[in-house]
Amino acid sequence: RKDTVFTRQFNYDRTKGDSTAFVTDPFELNGRDSNVDVSIETDLENDWMYLNLAFIEETSGQALDVGRQVSYYHGQDSDGSWTEGSRNDHFRLGAVASGKYILRIAPEGDESSTQLVHYKLVVKRDVPSYLFYLIAFIALLLPAGLLGAPRMSFEQRRWAESDHAPVSSASSDDDDE
Repeated sequence: RKDTVFTRQFNYDRTKGDSTAFVTDPFELNGRDSNVDVSIETDLENDWMYLNLAFIEETSGQALDVGRQVSYYHGQDSDGSWTEGSRNDHFRLGAVASGKYILRIAPEGDESSTQLVHYKLVVKRDVPSYLFYLIAFIALLLPAGLLGAPRMSFEQRRWAESDHAPVSSASSDDDDE
């Protein structure tokens, strides 16, 4: 189904210090209890940023706290170009109850850096996970592989003794001469 319930861009100005924590406008998580998928996209350059995120349900006040670090470095040395980390991050929260939520965001970073960081948060609801299908597929193939292996071994031994073996050895070619 994959419903986008929240998308917004923010700026993190490190010169403001600890007063940068804020809350977003409320957004709805509708339907049954299901996962919440969060993507963080930044424009970091040789820097890092840590985001303290809290999904707070408005009526009960219950919060789901998550901390994520995004860092991206690149450069060049005697071995050539190199990169480390990523400008983006992604995580998933499982079985979040439906309701009206606000998101408290508290960014942190290297206080000696004066780089203004632009970042975007995208929150999606009820994102399918294909991992379970892959596990089920492997689980269904496993018995067939276990049952087929002895049969294939038997067939190889049987054909090896045949006069019409599909693969002939070098010694049998020399015997014909």
